[in-house]
Amino acid sequence: MGKFMKFRRSRDPGFKRTADKDCAFGDWRAIYKPKTPIPCIGLAWHAHSARLMAEMASAIGKKDRALRPPASRHSAPVRFSALSPCGLGSWFGRVSTMAVRIDPASVLKGVIDNRIKGTTQVRLECPGGFITEISLKGNTWRDVAGRVLTLHNPRPDSSLPHPSSLLTNDHGIAGDITAARKVKVLQVPGEEPLKPGHEGGPPRHVWKNSLYLEWFTLNGGRIVLEATDFEMTLSEPEWIMTEEEEKETHQHAREALVNFMDQLVDLEASRKQIDTMTAGKENLNEFEWEQLMKHSDKVTDRYMELLDKFGHDEETLDELMGWEKPPAGPEQVQPFEDAWLEDPLSDDDMEEPPEHPLRTMASDLLDQMTSRKNAQDSLESELWFAVANIGAKLSGALSAYRGDHTFDDNGFTIAHLKRVLALVNETTPMMQKINPGQLRKLMQLRQSIIDLQQELRRVR
Repeated sequence: MGKFMKFRRSRDPGFKRTADKDCAFGDWRAIYKPKTPIPCIGLAWHAHSARLMAEMASAIGKKDRALRPPASRHSAPVRFSALSPCGLGSWFGRVSTMAVRIDPASVLKGVIDNRIKGTTQVRLECPGGFITEISLKGNTWRDVAGRVLTLHNPRPDSSLPHPSSLLTNDHGIAGDITAARKVKVLQVPGEEPLKPGHEGGPPRHVWKNSLYLEWFTLNGGRIVLEATDFEMTLSEPEWIMTEEEEKETHQHAREALVNFMDQLVDLEASRKQIDTMTAGKENLNEFEWEQLMKHSDKVTDRYMELLDKFGHDEETLDELMGWEKPPAGPEQVQPFEDAWLEDPLSDDDMEEPPEHPLRTMASDLLDQMTSRKNAQDSLESELWFAVANIGAKLSGALSAYRGDHTFDDNGFTIAHLKRVLALVNETTPMMQKINPGQLRKLMQLRQSIIDLQQELRRVR
């Protein structure tokens, strides 16, 4: 792991996913195509390796091998936390997107009207009788421009509620609106005949036209409806969009997304604040670590939003995230295969990290829960997942444990334990309702976390 980290650091000193495009990683986490981009896999394993190396170094008393230099303390966690869209999780315990996504099954029918140039009227009706009408500034894509697009859902689900962010009447700015977006859809047996394939291979996909309806409002933020099974009918055009107008429409939709995100997250100001806060400091206190983690959250939210919109378009992602491209040049890099052959770690460096008692408590609590496999209903399954999540985040918070009742970084541990406490508090009402017999153990875990925080504050 050490040589892998040194290899990646030499090729990607800014943690900007630039080191691995010519590497042959496997990716068993991505079951179906398209697979996770190679740069995301490499950076995720770099982060995972750094955490494991820190734990092992602490366990065997080699703090100099923990590979956590203060100079990169503000950059590495930010990059790593942005890996959640790769399916490898957020290193600081949160994965979220800002977009409100409307479940297609919650829509009965609708109309998108762009007959008046520069204005798009949207009307959606839900099975329960709720109707929302939105007046948007801007045009649709060329396939719908100047026309009325009528939508009908042949299989609505009346049990699904409409999103609370939808109002009866609203107004905002049009994003990307089209009925001709191509998407890959998994073939479902019984609906369409599966094409023959090799035994044991991945399920087949088909390409379908997808409705993509995106808009921005002050009330709901970014709202997206994407559906492949709607029956859609287009009227004759009242006006024809020119190529220049088409370019302007795409540009306005992109600007609307960027402006929306900039209003939510002033990323540049946050970066400057973090740089000022960490300048010249060997260690951070709990409050500074909290600020660093909040900044990481902001980066994650922005990255997730951009990934949702632009997929794995690396140039666009780098540009809108403010990540500078490395300068091009004839500089030779060390071959990937050779980087593993130098200075291998000894078996002594691979000892098991020490187990903190809090980890044992969380593990014992999970063992007493009804597993997701045997859960009788969705609530039991949800509770099991919540308790498992507490244990996973607690392991991350205790990753700097040395095994002698001390930690490498008390500030980091305290700040991370605060986030674990928030998860415990969220889980408590659910535990009280679904499995009250284990509530006492959850409360004991909560109190032990608080006690550990107080103990670490005293030794600082």
